[in-house]
Parts: sequence; C-alpha cells; structure tokens
Amino acid sequence: MVEASVVMGVGNQIFAGAVVGSAAKLGDNTIIHSGTVISHDCVIASHTHLSPGAILAGGVEVEENTLVGMGVTIYLGVRIGSNVVISNGSHIMKDVPDASVMRTGSPPHMR
Repeated sequence: MVEASVVMGVGNQIFAGAVVGSAAKLGDNTIIHSGTVISHDCVIASHTHLSPGAILAGGVEVEENTLVGMGVTIYLGVRIGSNVVISNGSHIMKDVPDASVMRTGSPPHMR
C-alpha cells in the first residue's frame, strides 16, 4: 500500500505487503521489501534497501546506499547515515553516523 501523498523517484521496487505512509519521500532505485512499514514523513534516499519486516517510525531519514536488515525497528525521527549496514533484528533508538555497521545491540558509535 502506497499512500497517495508519497513522492517517489524512478526505479523503485515496492514488494507485496509493504506500507509506505503519508508524505513519505523515496529517492531512486530503492527496494522496499515485503512487510516493511515506512511511517509518515519518512525520507528514504536513493539506492537504499529496506529488508523484509523493517519498521520505520514517523520522520525517519535513511541516507543513500544503506541496507536496513530484516525485522529492524527504527525509532521516531532517527537519522540513518549513508553507506550504513544495520543487521537483522536491531532496534535503533539514536542517529547512526555515515559508514557504520550496526550489529544487533551495538551502540551507534560502533563501526
């Protein structure tokens, strides 16, 4: 389901069972996998992959070339930098800097 107010670039893949909420913005060539929820006012930059079951609260920003793993939850208003990998099952409560690798349970400064 994609709300009518969503703004999208080109080449995006939105799989069955995904939800893209109101006023969300998707760049180019994103993958929004099955069961992913992108809440209202999120910004997903180009070349980003949101794996199955990822849940983004409202106002989340995900920068370019980032992979969000399966079952990841991202808290309201958090910014995820570019070139980031977030492992399956992580719960992200704070901003994540560019070029980080987040393992389940690791603090944002771990790279």
